[in-house]
Amino acid sequence: MKRTITWIAAALTAMALLASCGGGSPSTVAENPEDEVRQTVTAFMDACLSFDTDEAKKYVTDENIDDIPDILDGVEDAFGDFEDIIPEESKRTVTDKLSALVKDNIKYEIGEITVDGDDAQAKVNVSMPDFSNAMSDYSDEDFAKLIQTSFGLDSDDPMALINAFAQKKGVSVEDVYQMLSGDETDFIKDFYQTFKDETDKFIDGMVDMLGSSLKNAEQTDYPSTVTLEKQPDNTWLVSDMD
Repeated sequence: MKRTITWIAAALTAMALLASCGGGSPSTVAENPEDEVRQTVTAFMDACLSFDTDEAKKYVTDENIDDIPDILDGVEDAFGDFEDIIPEESKRTVTDKLSALVKDNIKYEIGEITVDGDDAQAKVNVSMPDFSNAMSDYSDEDFAKLIQTSFGLDSDDPMALINAFAQKKGVSVEDVYQMLSGDETDFIKDFYQTFKDETDKFIDGMVDMLGSSLKNAEQTDYPSTVTLEKQPDNTWLVSDMD
């Protein structure tokens, strides 16, 4: 349970950092350089907050393209032992939920824009809560109740889940403990395949709890400066962000 909390928080924190630090061209044509710069910065930030690495890279200079990490891979790395176990469809669902939380709880505002020839800078303020402590509002009893509800158990006692797993597998509780003493990844895979729908429901509940907690979290401002360079085709691309 704690491990699940950790990877969800880690995924969100990684996205939060991407939003505060950081081709193609905007879909509409602006009438002046300041508007063109604003369009590029907006498109870049929106792509980051949508977990869309490929889209974000469209607005970054070729020299700095490798500085933009693969956002989706970074999130999936947070699945840890679950990486090769959870189906792509389920991981995509979780990723979409995390992206929605990021969009709901991380806001940015583009301020002053200055253009000097082929160079430009845009002031961007990112406002976001402390994702890493977002689950601190909940007690162990809250998580136990979520497990009980998700897995349809008669009790929130941890043994109830062990007993349910043993019953579903047709083995004894002692056999389950023997499984637990073996390869952890094999056990997790077996457990997930046995309780796929229930586990997905539990993860959904975790994300919902996280979202509820974030609504009341204090926001912190992170001012930054985005530097852009004008390209030969007269578009603007991000070259730096601090």
